[in-house]
Amino acid sequence: RDLTSAVSKHESETSGADAQINWLANLWNAISVGTEARKDHVKSTDSGDHDTRLLAGYLQDEVSIGEPLILVLGGRYDSHSVYGGQFSPKASARYLIASTGTIVRASAGKSYRAPTLNDLYWSDPFMPGNPNLRPETAKEYEVGVEQKVGKEGVVKLTGFERQVKDLINWHPDA
Repeated sequence: RDLTSAVSKHESETSGADAQINWLANLWNAISVGTEARKDHVKSTDSGDHDTRLLAGYLQDEVSIGEPLILVLGGRYDSHSVYGGQFSPKASARYLIASTGTIVRASAGKSYRAPTLNDLYWSDPFMPGNPNLRPETAKEYEVGVEQKVGKEGVVKLTGFERQVKDLINWHPDA
């Protein structure tokens, strides 16, 4: 009996580049700008040949308002060849109460992750890919407080919430 027809072959390849420029506009304003380009390819005896491309750009502006307050605003735009475009904004603030050394933080944002070709087409009988996956999106919120204790101690308390839609999660196929 010829067993070569029962063997699966799955080859994946990723190539890409990214660049980031950080610019200290002045003593109170730091700007970061970046881009990412990626091409993914999979060749599988089970699912065939598949290609995707991702182009992304992002911008972040960190502004210090006096000594105690730092604001960070940013966003990223992903343009995916299969799933289209998605904008992911983020914002955070940090406030220092100088008299007590207490730091209060808060942040909010959205995130996006397109399924990889392995997520979609992995050929394993116990952990197969799922070609019906959609991009994972999430909304994230966080608040926290930080307090110095003594000369070297720090106590931190943080609360967060993450609401995910279309979570990409690998689990064995029972």
